[in-house]
Amino acid sequence: RWLVFMAAWLVVASESATNAISVFAKPLMEMHQWNLGEVNFAYTLFQVFFSIFGLIAGKHADAVGPRASAYAGGLFIGTGWFFSSLCTELWQYYIAFGVLLGSGSGCIFIATLTSVMRWFPDKRGTVSGCLLVAGPISPTVLSPVANLPLETFGVLTAYQICGVGLLVITAVVDWLLKQATEHDQPEGWVPTGQTTINLAAPE
Repeated sequence: RWLVFMAAWLVVASESATNAISVFAKPLMEMHQWNLGEVNFAYTLFQVFFSIFGLIAGKHADAVGPRASAYAGGLFIGTGWFFSSLCTELWQYYIAFGVLLGSGSGCIFIATLTSVMRWFPDKRGTVSGCLLVAGPISPTVLSPVANLPLETFGVLTAYQICGVGLLVITAVVDWLLKQATEHDQPEGWVPTGQTTINLAAPE
């Protein structure tokens, strides 16, 4: 189950790279003559679609399983990053970054959280907290890393590199996110409200 947790943590950290948008904002504004408010509205759309698809993914989590949701989310995120490099109009950027990335992030977040919670019913608070930590850590670490392709190849190629990189991470890691069954519950763990029954013969 710890392998599932590590895979989920890596997926959330990769998805949270979107929060490093500020690294790309200035060169993107200079290239297309957009202002800060126009670029930041893409992040507003991102939050809206994150919430919408988070609700949708949560509602259907049991039916499709975490792996399918994570793959769908990774595909949305990877293509969103990649197609952000091809945008020449603001509305195109809003769809690529706001709609695609937001939708993908919502799917991935719910898929990883529900999967981990079911693998760790005895440590739900601990593992969910550790998983959420990946969110703020990711942009802190990845922002300086993203500067390397940004300064070397330019903003458009940097978007493409991020998109391909996230698609690769999705393909490699998401298959580990499997649904926990009743046979995967921790040994000795008893659900809240239930008690164990001692079947041993009385002395």
